[in-house]
Amino acid sequence: MPIELNNAYLIVGGVILLITIIGLVYFILHLKEVINTKEKINEEYKKEIEKLQEKNDRLTRELSRIVYDEYIQSQTKTRQKYKPSKKLKVVIGDYMLESSIITNTVLKNLGIETIVVSSPEDIIDIVDSGMDIDLIITNNIYKGSNLDGPKMLYELREEHNCKIPIVILTVSGGREHYFINDCGFNGYLTKPLKIDNAIECIEKIKPKIKFNKLP
Repeated sequence: MPIELNNAYLIVGGVILLITIIGLVYFILHLKEVINTKEKINEEYKKEIEKLQEKNDRLTRELSRIVYDEYIQSQTKTRQKYKPSKKLKVVIGDYMLESSIITNTVLKNLGIETIVVSSPEDIIDIVDSGMDIDLIITNNIYKGSNLDGPKMLYELREEHNCKIPIVILTVSGGREHYFINDCGFNGYLTKPLKIDNAIECIEKIKPKIKFNKLP
């Protein structure tokens, strides 16, 4: 076979091999692009699903909060005994019905507007909503939540820039130093809440507020 023919075969073979390699590289790059696009789309769908789930959870908590608050308010039978020198709106956080009713009764007797919630997540939602709140009174322990009173306080202060005064309400007597000095609460109250204790605590935190006894 002539040398020229051999060279021609080699050239043709080389061209075919080069075309094959180029085609394979193109196929691999295209496949990689398709996979990346699919992953990107999946990631976008995942983010959208997470946003929708978060919105759904927030709306569910809001509905539960409204129902809980309305029930506690309906069970609170009060006769206003005091009038504050300035209108106050206080959030009460407590998952125990009986305790929530007692605390709400005391504050209602003091002429305070209240919102009663059952979880620290509800309190955080209210703070994030920008609602005008003068004071938060929170239970120490919350059943079914990863947050307790001190953890919620830390999250509100550090992650949500919350400046609202926060008072701990607990059955743990004799721990005022721990909750105020170590944890950073603005006030300390024990259960069951008493009118005199509530007045003393609130007037200390808010010196401009005075409670005048009604005739």
